[in-house]
Amino acid sequence: MMSPDPKLIEALDAGCLVVTANQRLARTLRSEYALAMQERGKKAWQTPNILNWQAWIKTRWLKNRGDGPGEVLLSEAQAESIWEQIVAADLNIQSGRRLARTARKAWQLTQEWRIPYAELKQHTNPDSRSLAGWIQSYEKYLAERDWVDPLTLEEHIDGDSSVGDIRLAGFFELNPRQEWLLEKFRSVGVKVATLSRAVARPAYELRVCSDPEQELIAAASWAVDRLHEQADLSLGIIVPRLAQQQDAVERIFTRLLQPGKNLPGADAGRPVFHLSTGRPSLEQHLIKDALLALQLVISGLDSHELSRFLRSPYFRTGASLWQRSRLDVAFRSRWMESASPANIAWQCGDKENLKILREQMQELQNLRPGNARAEPAEWAGKFSVWLGRLGWPGERSLSSHEFQATAHWNKLLNELGRVGAISGPLSARMTLERLLGLASGTEFQPQAVAAAVQVMGTLEAAGSRFDAVWISGLDDVSFPAAPEPAALIPVTLQKKYGLPGVTAERAFEFADRLIDALGHSAPEVVLSWPKTVDDEPRRVSPLLHRLSAKPLVVMEQESQAANPVAASLLASETESLKDFIGPSIAGSDKQKGGSGIFTHQSQCPFRAYAVVRLAAENLDTPEPGISPTLKGDLAHTTLEFLWRQLKDQKNLLGCAQSKLETLIDDGFDRAWATRKSETMLFGDGLRQLEKNRQRKLILRLLEYEKTRAADFRVVQTEELVVTEVGGLTIGMKIDRVDELLNDGRQLIIDYKTGKDKARDSLGARPFKPQLAVYAVGSEKVLAGVCIARLNAESCDYDSILADAVLAPKAKEYRGSSRRGEETTNWDELLSAWQQRLGVLGAAFRAGDARTDPMRGACDYCTLSAACRILEYPVQGERS
Repeated sequence: MMSPDPKLIEALDAGCLVVTANQRLARTLRSEYALAMQERGKKAWQTPNILNWQAWIKTRWLKNRGDGPGEVLLSEAQAESIWEQIVAADLNIQSGRRLARTARKAWQLTQEWRIPYAELKQHTNPDSRSLAGWIQSYEKYLAERDWVDPLTLEEHIDGDSSVGDIRLAGFFELNPRQEWLLEKFRSVGVKVATLSRAVARPAYELRVCSDPEQELIAAASWAVDRLHEQADLSLGIIVPRLAQQQDAVERIFTRLLQPGKNLPGADAGRPVFHLSTGRPSLEQHLIKDALLALQLVISGLDSHELSRFLRSPYFRTGASLWQRSRLDVAFRSRWMESASPANIAWQCGDKENLKILREQMQELQNLRPGNARAEPAEWAGKFSVWLGRLGWPGERSLSSHEFQATAHWNKLLNELGRVGAISGPLSARMTLERLLGLASGTEFQPQAVAAAVQVMGTLEAAGSRFDAVWISGLDDVSFPAAPEPAALIPVTLQKKYGLPGVTAERAFEFADRLIDALGHSAPEVVLSWPKTVDDEPRRVSPLLHRLSAKPLVVMEQESQAANPVAASLLASETESLKDFIGPSIAGSDKQKGGSGIFTHQSQCPFRAYAVVRLAAENLDTPEPGISPTLKGDLAHTTLEFLWRQLKDQKNLLGCAQSKLETLIDDGFDRAWATRKSETMLFGDGLRQLEKNRQRKLILRLLEYEKTRAADFRVVQTEELVVTEVGGLTIGMKIDRVDELLNDGRQLIIDYKTGKDKARDSLGARPFKPQLAVYAVGSEKVLAGVCIARLNAESCDYDSILADAVLAPKAKEYRGSSRRGEETTNWDELLSAWQQRLGVLGAAFRAGDARTDPMRGACDYCTLSAACRILEYPVQGERS
């Protein structure tokens, strides 16, 4: 642990005011002062006069303002709201939030770097002219109301000798406005100086890593090693592009410094590292789910948003996660453009375990605001009431992080209420959009905790001191960074007034000052850079060799495993266990899965075991419109009704076209009505389109039926038959069975709205043996099995026939080129099917669960994470 800085303590003892570049450094210096007071044996002491720049400026402005009526200080949200209104009105757009933020940032730079408005206005660049107009409108708007933007407080402060001498800490450079303000204080006798916290002669070590990921792993491993050597060290790890690498940093440092932290039930304990950068409020789960709940009430949720809302732990609904997940599965079976509370209440039905959720949704449905308008402050109160109805933020104990997020949410609502002074009455939808804008534009940073390892960006690290520090990302492309002029301000003006980052020379100057300060923040400094970034070669930044008069030796950093625990396990001797057999099936009870058992078992034994035996199921992904599955079900039911009316080919031939169309339409209407839970969300327009489509397809299929060579009558439609196939008792629901009137043989017909083929039932290992199962399971003499195709490409039969009993083009079965298919006629094929299904059935009964997919079996399978097929080189290539 670093000891208190003597220069800091000396300045504070002398009554100096210490002004820091950021809030983090102010907290650090207060902690150092507290430690110094404890070392002096004091139990209580006066709060040290340490403030960050913004806090000091606001304090001085309040003192200058006095107690009487006068200028009103806007909040950040209020100021942004005014900018948004000005930009939107000028461009005649509904919302200009992003552009307004960019414009306000550009205006801030013109203020900080003292760019005269007159010079900005002279430029003919359209962007610059727009900015000049917006600035004029904004400043006039504030002046008329005596309002003050928080970005201009320096302009309203006078020098005051009562502040005492000022010591600046953590500033890499001061902008002209800061210099101008400090000069005011110098003019009244205040001494302003820099509080240097640099280490005199640090020892440097250079390391080159293979890529940015390995660089972060090396830095985290270095921290682990140093803490093992001495647990009370204060370590800093500085990542220049921390905002862009935040996810990777958090993942790697958690895995290496706090393994097991994210496991269920893990004790959070004292954190080993702290990440200085925050995230947008919108990314906090507790806040995001609160916003989803409000959106549900105001405008509804799409399918993906609804799924997250139902599974959220932050609402007290009286239903378990399992029960809410099952409700999510039910909603995934259909697509909804926007689900309302009423939809959720309806889906809950009369289930007792969903009673509380159903009542909550019914109450929220009655509270839906429609197009009513009110002040944002009033809506903020209603938002809290709605969330209260849902028991937000939940019934479990909140973590410290979640507790702080709840407090931050309340601040967002308060800020939303203040926006009403600018916007006036709004609809609930517009108010929610404002709240979303606040949440996306406001950073949430949990309270800093004392941790041995501090991970920071370069600006956050300003003025910090450590026992040892690692600075990463110091390659020649990233450091110094490429010039990046500010938006909307003419580049010529930026160059003239010396804005940072506008030219290569200016970027080099700032980076040189930056690395000099950071490179003297600890006695031991490790400087690293990656060899490649996104496959592009990188070299060391030329700035590093300016740090030391002595030549710096570069050490090659060996690549390390991202997960050391897994790496050690793989390196050790392990025992392999091939466990591909599950418990066998005893008895002759009916098995769930029907003919699908044999399809799964043939395509991949593991899938058969997982889907049929373990009831593994894929979560549907809702898509716009009527799903292919529902379209197929509607077609099946329509054809079932149609043939119950027609009964045979003779009636079909004698039925007028108009009568056929009426029968088809009636059948479709019945099918639509029987699936009310799935079709209720679709309007009459979509219903009519689907009816017209199916009518055309079915009429085309009927034209084919009329050409069949042998007269027939329909003896079975969509009837469930329990039979034994391959040693398994299963249920079969055959779409249709025809009886040929000339000889009494039967023809099995299976409707398909996709591109299935009858020959998929052929081969030693058939890809889809459904027709084979139907044939073996039938006790009648068969003339063949058919797929009746019903799609835009073809509406006809694809068959395997004992003889040519269908249309003139149909041929009897005389063998196939499918692998392993050695049969040459129908009778041989029936016998082979019986033998093959017997093998598949026996394997299923025995518990065969090998990962052995056929080619193409993995294309639409969702179990790859469970079977780990991609870890098997041969099968993985085949799949």
